[in-house]
Amino acid sequence: MTSTAEIRGEYRLNKKIIKDVESLLNPEQSAKFRSHLTELRDSIHTALNAAENGSTGANIQVLPDRIADPEVRAAFDIVTTDMFRSVRQISDKEYALQAAIVSIVSAFEVFSVQVLSYFYGLHPSAISEDPQFSLKDAVSLGSIEKVIEQAANKAANSQMEKPFEDWISLLMQHTGMRIAKRPAEWPVQWRLLGQIFVVRNCLIHAGGNTDERYAARMKKYGIDAPGSGHAIELEQDNVVIAAGAALAVAAHIYFGMGKKQIGSDDDGQHHRRLREVLSDSISDIIRSGNAESIRPLAASFDFLASDVEPVDRLQVLLLTAVYLNGGPEQARTISSSLDWPNNDARLRIIEAAFKGAQDNLLDIIKDAVRSREIGMVEILSRAEFHVVRDVAGDSQLREITSTIIPNESQKGEAIPETVPAVIVEFSD
Repeated sequence: MTSTAEIRGEYRLNKKIIKDVESLLNPEQSAKFRSHLTELRDSIHTALNAAENGSTGANIQVLPDRIADPEVRAAFDIVTTDMFRSVRQISDKEYALQAAIVSIVSAFEVFSVQVLSYFYGLHPSAISEDPQFSLKDAVSLGSIEKVIEQAANKAANSQMEKPFEDWISLLMQHTGMRIAKRPAEWPVQWRLLGQIFVVRNCLIHAGGNTDERYAARMKKYGIDAPGSGHAIELEQDNVVIAAGAALAVAAHIYFGMGKKQIGSDDDGQHHRRLREVLSDSISDIIRSGNAESIRPLAASFDFLASDVEPVDRLQVLLLTAVYLNGGPEQARTISSSLDWPNNDARLRIIEAAFKGAQDNLLDIIKDAVRSREIGMVEILSRAEFHVVRDVAGDSQLREITSTIIPNESQKGEAIPETVPAVIVEFSD
């Protein structure tokens, strides 16, 4: 799920980290890596110029999808993650927490529209209301497939204009999962998400000041809230809970609908795309260190991962959620029952990590790195290798890293260490 947030601060690119990471890349990878860093620098400068000219901000793609080489992507990830962690926040805490809640809800809405659009595109007979087209619009679309796609998008967006409990119930019906008519009787993650939507609406439409309508809507989801005249106060735990609830419900919607409905298209492109969206979201949370946010996924592993054979990236990340929240033994037990392919070096390494044998794991890593099936940058940075790093130990992995000859053939353009303070709107 893509989210946006307003960040204020001073951005620093750590030259030592850049040099260390670049030493693990070959000349071609190094050139691409430097090119993407230069793009990032130029984007921040563009944002600065826009701010000086009165604009409210500019978009920065922190981790471009177009980076095909996994080593280059991982190298870029290491450097930019360090950069954004080092931002000196000047926004007050309350503003940041409110922005996070709004961002989480918006991301969930985008995901839901995407799912519903895919579903209606494959099953147009499920659209309850006929979308209106002018003859000119229909002709300009050029084919019946395009007309259906446009109708699906219109119908999905129309549904999202209804109250949360109405369109979320519709989505659940399409997954084949039934939830109670009364939101107060919904499973806990669904009720939490409903409460978060009410909070978001109050923040946006009433400046965070509660009224009787706010109290009535919260009561729908089984919580007694204060009436008029109270300001909503948020804590970090509220954001963690919000992220966990949104991700858990999104995962249940995808897994409930994906295999039965969305995965039935000819090439499975929608099915794969939604898996990527969920994988990226879980990966971001693991990398941020907020393991509690993915606790609901760990608790639902059997349901969420039941449709995948053999193991893929999403299953690995879900299993990592179990490892972080349920413990190594539980994760080891589950991993032993999964179908791990042995033709993929990444998955061989991860499987060995879940088995917990450090010596065997280190040997597998050395063999894979020597044979160039995988690079150390990925192992040292990607969320999929969280358990690998935990089991192998940082010093052991660094020892393997030290056997790789540093690359000095591609110096690249110098990256400025400091970029002046600027308001930047970015996607993560």
